[in-house]
Amino acid sequence: MHNPTKSEYGEGTTLVPPFATDYAFNISIGKRVFINSNCSFLDGAGIAIKDDHDAWIGCGCGVTPGVTIGARSVIGAGAVVTRDIPDDGVAVGNPVKVIRIIDNRDVLDKPTL
Repeated sequence: MHNPTKSEYGEGTTLVPPFATDYAFNISIGKRVFINSNCSFLDGAGIAIKDDHDAWIGCGCGVTPGVTIGARSVIGAGAVVTRDIPDDGVAVGNPVKVIRIIDNRDVLDKPTL
């Protein structure tokens, strides 16, 4: 998964404080990930947010040890992530449940200037 002796954060990652973690060296976060305020990562067994990009973690989320969050996933506010989330997954609740997969219908065309 990643080097267990240090945390890794991808380019363009945003972490809004406050943020809590057990060890702060078992976390691997990909590019352009947004982690909102009041999140807690229990990283005793390592946590990975896939090394692709563009995941969004809502405020007040808890992430338990050994979990991988897929690329481009959205985790709803207050969710407790107790299992792996697939790429493009939208997950909510306690414990977290994947409620849908993001697809092409969710992609907006970029406006032309």
